Amino acid sequence: MDWSARAWKELRKEARFRHCSVTSCSTNLDRELENRGHRFVRYADDCNIYVRSERAGQRVMESISHFITQKLKLKVNEAKSAVARPQERKFLGFQLYSRSEH
Repeated sequence: MDWSARAWKELRKEARFRHCSVTSCSTNLDRELENRGHRFVRYADDCNIYVRSERAGQRVMESISHFITQKLKLKVNEAKSAVARPQERKFLGFQLYSRSEH
């Protein structure tokens, strides 16, 4: 087997491992959010969690960020993370709004 074939084989093995790792972490995150009773929507590594107040949002952001970094051993992108009203954020290219706004 030449170098490029070995490299390709290793790359495929790494991709399968990462897919399994991400799938496992996603399932654990889903389970944690469900156990806490949060309303949320998640696709791959993007997640929106819906709470009733900004204060609750700050509290949930801190605790879920801790769960993700400590338990799942993943990084949270602080630049993309925020506590905001659903109308102020986009998720997968979509934005929520109330009928009175449009």
